[in-house]
Amino acid sequence: MKKLHSRKIILPLFFVLLAVLLVADRFTKVVATDALGGGGAIPFIPGFLDFVLVHNVGAAFGLMEGAQPFFLALALAASLGIIIFMAFTRQQTLLVTAAFAFVCAGAAGNGIDRAISGRVTDFIHTLFIDFPVFNVADSCITVGVILLLIALLFGNGTLFSRLDARDDEAALEQTPEPVTADESSLDKTAQGTER
Repeated sequence: MKKLHSRKIILPLFFVLLAVLLVADRFTKVVATDALGGGGAIPFIPGFLDFVLVHNVGAAFGLMEGAQPFFLALALAASLGIIIFMAFTRQQTLLVTAAFAFVCAGAAGNGIDRAISGRVTDFIHTLFIDFPVFNVADSCITVGVILLLIALLFGNGTLFSRLDARDDEAALEQTPEPVTADESSLDKTAQGTER
């Protein structure tokens, strides 16, 4: 979990996972809209989970209704911020890379919904607890945040990238070794006897 991987590994992983999650989110929202558009619920796991169509014009779980421009801007800023961060990352763990792909996909998925229709399509309804209806994008954000917490707790202690190993070696070569008082006096003595 702590091993850092180069940009050649993390960037393709990030963008492939991001694309797969975005496609899954869009696909499930289109299918849910078609299948559930007439109203009612479709049981999936009896007593545990069913599908019901809800259009959310607020934030996650229906909070702050009517603030569409703000949430669209927030989704765009979060998605672009994560993409830029990953583009400039030289090394990162696979766990953190996956976590950022999940969070980015969730923000972008709901942002696309807001841009297209001015609302977010939710359809996953839990029956075992009283919880707002949600979608794949919401799940992506939740999974991504959990992965980031795991990385912070059990990883190398940081979510931010490191310099490339070659840069670390070059920096070490340029750093002069400290000279102790004994070595300094020996050097002066040696220079005095050479003259």
